[in-house]
Amino acid sequence: MLTKPLCDLSNDEILAHLRSKPDGLACLEAVQNFAKDGYMIIRSNTTLLDIDVEAIEKSINSIRCQDLWQINDEVRKLATKEKILIQLEMLFGRPLRPFQTLNFKSSPQQNFHADYVHFSCHNHFMAGVSVLLEKVDEDQGPLKVLVGSHKLGHPHYNDMGIIARADENTDPNTYSTGAYRRYEEYLEQYIDKYPIKKFTGNKGDIIIWHSALLHGSPLLG
Repeated sequence: MLTKPLCDLSNDEILAHLRSKPDGLACLEAVQNFAKDGYMIIRSNTTLLDIDVEAIEKSINSIRCQDLWQINDEVRKLATKEKILIQLEMLFGRPLRPFQTLNFKSSPQQNFHADYVHFSCHNHFMAGVSVLLEKVDEDQGPLKVLVGSHKLGHPHYNDMGIIARADENTDPNTYSTGAYRRYEEYLEQYIDKYPIKKFTGNKGDIIIWHSALLHGSPLLG
C-alpha cells in the first residue's frame, strides 16, 4: 500500500504505480494533471439524480452548516457517493473515507486557506470535494483555487513565524481573529503568484482539491 498519496509522487513514480494496476494507465493523464494543478473538475448532470436537493436546502439554516450528514440522509448519501469515492481512490492510490460535510446557503466569502491546517491526517491522504446544488455563476462568489499552490507543501504556523498567544482567540472556526487571521494575511503574498481558477458551473458539477491547495471564496478587487 502507498505510504504517500499517489498524486504527491513524481510523474515517473505515478507511471510505475499505475502500470502495476489493471487498466491503471487509463487514468494516468487525470492523476498527473491533478498532481500538477492540485484540483480536478468533473462536469456531470447525473450526480444529483438520486439526491433530494430540496430536502438538503431546507436543512441549511445558516450561511455555513457543518456535518448535516448526521441529521440529513440526503447529505449523507451525497457525501458517500460511490462515483466520488472512486475518483478519490484513483487520485490518491487508496480508498478515502468522508468524515465531514459543510453546506452553504450562500458564498461564505472565506479568505484563501489550505484544509490541512484545520485537520490532522496521516501522510496527507485528504482532499476536499464540492458538489454544486445549483448553477453557480461568477457573481455568486464561487469557490476559487490558486492553481498549483499545493506545491507549497504543508507549512504550519511555526513554519510561518506565527505564534498563537494564550490571551487571544485561536479557534480556527472564527476565521477573523488571533493566529488564524495572521495565517490568512501570510497567505496573501501568494494570490498574485498562482493562476486563479473559479469553480463556476451547473448543478451536479464536482470539484476535488488537494488538502494543501489554497482555496476560498474571497471578493477580489
